[in-house]
Amino acid sequence: MSWFDKVNWLDVPERMRPGIVRYVERGIEPGYFLRAIFQNDLIEAARRADDENAEILPSYALLMLRSLPAACWGSRADYDAWIARGGLVGIGEEVT
Repeated sequence: MSWFDKVNWLDVPERMRPGIVRYVERGIEPGYFLRAIFQNDLIEAARRADDENAEILPSYALLMLRSLPAACWGSRADYDAWIARGGLVGIGEEVT
């Protein structure tokens, strides 16, 4: 079972999920909103959010805390390191 099978997406829209998966699995940069989310920058995330995502910012926090690898989020340095590593694939985690 992969990490993806264990994710509780809460009310994170389906249209946002591919960007999250690409970032977590392969370290591919997402758009500005998700970048702010992964960098733990609430103000920038709120500024970049569309109306739907602005209403569910807490869901993104819970998604990160409960379902995503801790090393892939938290600060700009954590975000940059995750990309440089190449995500789960880059650190040798099996992705199915």
